[in-house]
Amino acid sequence: MSTTIRKILNEFNLQFSGKVKWGQEIETGKCGIYFITITNDPDKLICWDKPEFDIQKIKEWMNLVEHCWKKITIDDRNACSEDIEKRLNELWLKDETILYIGKAGPIKRRTLKKRVNEYYDTKLGCNKKHAGGNWINTLTKLNELYVFYSEFQEKEYSNIESIEEKLIEYFSENVPDSTKEDLYDKTNCFPFANKEIHKKLENIKIRKNHGLKNQTIDCGNNWKK
Repeated sequence: MSTTIRKILNEFNLQFSGKVKWGQEIETGKCGIYFITITNDPDKLICWDKPEFDIQKIKEWMNLVEHCWKKITIDDRNACSEDIEKRLNELWLKDETILYIGKAGPIKRRTLKKRVNEYYDTKLGCNKKHAGGNWINTLTKLNELYVFYSEFQEKEYSNIESIEEKLIEYFSENVPDSTKEDLYDKTNCFPFANKEIHKKLENIKIRKNHGLKNQTIDCGNNWKK
């Protein structure tokens, strides 16, 4: 069964603290978990059967990487913009509304407000501040996305990383078989923009098989869009 926001929050006894449109600031000083979604309703499964990717943004991404004498590759071959668009399409989950699951914390200053603002601001292709989830920035309809979030109490901050891991695993396990059949990686069916699960207690990372390499460079202080 595809995963709604309400379903995944209830599964882990997380509160629904609020939502904003992509680009809007979250007014909270707390840490917690956040979800990038297509839907604007926690109970509705609004999906895009075929995403629209911005070829110009993909080309700018490629150019940024090339400035550091690197090239984005797919399956160890130099990729053109059409190759990247094709592979991203092969990683798209057509029956899902959640595009990314992320954490803010557990360090107190890594608040939801700060972390999500970093997501908005990080240039596609920079390896900081928010390099994780950067495929979101290849989409043409960013202004149609939403950010749902769940605030944690300070005493719960130590659980944030393990909860994020479990949320991504739960999502992956509940992707419909018909959707999995269309995916490039039929095993690690994380939300579209999640590339890995970090199991800190076991000190291992489970990475999505996407075939893309040389995706980011060190932009130094020039990491903002």
